[in-house]
Amino acid sequence: MRLLIVSAIYAPDTSPRAYRWSAIAEAWASRGHSIDIVAAWKPGDARDETRNGVTVHRVGGAIERLRNLLGRSSHRAIEAAPAAVPAGRPSLLRQIAHGLYAATLKQLFWPDYAFHWYPAATAAALRLCRANRYDAMISVSHPFTAHLVGRAVKSRNPQLRWLVDIGDPFSLLDEIALNNRLLYGKLNRGAEQSILTRSDAIAVTVERCRRDYLSEFQIAPAKITVIPPLLSLPVAAAAETLYSFAAGGRHLVFIGTLYRGLRDPGPLLALFAALRAGRPDLQLHFFGAINDCEASFAGIDDAVHLHGVVKRETVAAAMQAADILVNIGNSTAHQLPSKLVEYAAAAKPILNLAASDADSASHFLATYPAALTLRLRGAAPDAAAIAAALAFVTAPPAVDAAAVAGFLAPYRIERIAAGYETLIGAA
Repeated sequence: MRLLIVSAIYAPDTSPRAYRWSAIAEAWASRGHSIDIVAAWKPGDARDETRNGVTVHRVGGAIERLRNLLGRSSHRAIEAAPAAVPAGRPSLLRQIAHGLYAATLKQLFWPDYAFHWYPAATAAALRLCRANRYDAMISVSHPFTAHLVGRAVKSRNPQLRWLVDIGDPFSLLDEIALNNRLLYGKLNRGAEQSILTRSDAIAVTVERCRRDYLSEFQIAPAKITVIPPLLSLPVAAAAETLYSFAAGGRHLVFIGTLYRGLRDPGPLLALFAALRAGRPDLQLHFFGAINDCEASFAGIDDAVHLHGVVKRETVAAAMQAADILVNIGNSTAHQLPSKLVEYAAAAKPILNLAASDADSASHFLATYPAALTLRLRGAAPDAAAIAAALAFVTAPPAVDAAAVAGFLAPYRIERIAAGYETLIGAA
């Protein structure tokens, strides 16, 4: 099997889509398949290299220099020390750059921040198609720009089977503005319909997303399939040497990226403050970028710890060192954070704070042997939510290893890769 994968974000990026597709591509390469990746170049990356049997072609780059100027490092890998948590105001140059970007380019680019990658990625993908006979092409979002590259390649190679892998919806995603919706709302919808129509198969990660696509777009039901998140976190050997919390107390750990419109830490911080009244030994740790949520942490006490973005091995170790893992549910039901599979693999109790009644994490955790989901309504938790959370963190259910192993079976690389192979080979 020879495959072309178009994914702006790819290893060594620190992004769930990069983790997912590098694991799948490397699994296929280990079985003797030939895999070419067209990805976005970032400062420090090789333009062309072979990573664990996968050939990676990185193109473009101007947009990454702009994002670096703005302080947005675009999922670059962390090779050394953890990233520091931002402190104080950004430099005057960066403030000016942010202002100009927000007032001009951000209002005009389409379809998303990766717009500048499109010409170079399309040229590279077409060049590879001329040089090789591929069995299929897979385009991966986000960013959505990758699907536009796929559409251009498909139009020039109509016989090439095209699989569209949707990690994040495009026109259906209201919580985070991917572009200026006042200008491009209709264009967004039309472009996504075009991608869905011209592709040969579509993969999404949750059933709710599949149902909404079928409801909102003209798609044959057999064309769109659910392939769930992948368990791809590296094992943290000797976890206690990689990461350890201060002795004493009970440590709650959140791992992930925060966004005010999608994954707001406010309800968790309010609940934690209430829990501390009954359990002053509690400690809350955040690992990951806090983005536009910095104001939520103003004036926090020393029981809340911001660790910033760290290496994946450190993430695995922090999970093992935690007493309770905490999930902040997405405000959209179209996505299931892949970190939830990694939470389950850590075999730890999981406290899930649902952002809506349609919370995708609630459905995922329904059969997990040690989870509590709370639907926090409003700025402050009510007495019932506080009591339930306090009981859970004080005496969490035991986690049975055999039960967790069974729970994780659908999310392992063998099952996930096989799901894509079925779509690639479908007639």
